[in-house]
Amino acid sequence: MIHGRYDISGPLDIAWNLYQRWPESELQVIDDAGHGEEAPSRSLPTSSAGL
Repeated sequence: MIHGRYDISGPLDIAWNLYQRWPESELQVIDDAGHGEEAPSRSLPTSSAGL
């Protein structure tokens, strides 16, 4: 999972709780990313693996 540190619509604790309950998962927190106009923008590679 990739989570933007500044994502206020989906707080980090939600991603953290999911990560803790999903043993095969990995969690990456991107320090300068989030949702909304004021969040710094960043392009991230995406993958459809496992979907």
